[in-house]
Amino acid sequence: MPDIFQVFPVFDIDQRFYLRAPSLDSGDAESSLECYNDPKVNAFVPDDCIPCNIEASRRNIQYMIDLFNNKQSFYWMIARRDNDVSIGKIGFHAWHHFHNRLEISYQIKSEYWNRGIITRALHVIVDFGFNCMKVERIEANTIVNNYASIRVLQKTGFAIEGILRSYRFYKGQNVDIVVLGHTKRQYYAIPKHHTISTLRYPTRHCNNIYSNDYNIITNDP
Repeated sequence: MPDIFQVFPVFDIDQRFYLRAPSLDSGDAESSLECYNDPKVNAFVPDDCIPCNIEASRRNIQYMIDLFNNKQSFYWMIARRDNDVSIGKIGFHAWHHFHNRLEISYQIKSEYWNRGIITRALHVIVDFGFNCMKVERIEANTIVNNYASIRVLQKTGFAIEGILRSYRFYKGQNVDIVVLGHTKRQYYAIPKHHTISTLRYPTRHCNNIYSNDYNIITNDP
């Protein structure tokens, strides 16, 4: 397997937004803290995952940076192309090498909901997970009443696999969690009739770091 950690992968997801590396020098900690402080967002985030101040937010961004620097995984900021300000984040917070699977998570400011941004970002990094990280499975989980997130995951190929009863502590109570999964077998069975995304770093790809025929689904709503 080639060293996919040579260069951080940066992707255009549409004409307005792209996925880039996290940084402590570009306002990502401040933007991330603002996102987590949005009641519409943190309603679906466990309390222990919400940074309480800017120092905690900076530690979270550093954790994302270290995932790549330590060759553990990839986590991206979702940023505007016009001013490079981040509006959310998405990535693989866990890569279980022995089991050959990834765990995915994401957040985005509520003012950017219902624009298809997360849908397109998911298509991009799911493709990266199967084609470059060579995993067999990608999974996600969320609180059972996070209907919008569940629909987005289903739209990008994930299937509901079950419910974990009283699995996480949210807002003072234990709640049920829905588990969704996507497999490489499912992924390659889906016809790819979508626009190819732009890969914004040297197009050397997977078999030769990164190829120039990178097949990323991006034109879903």
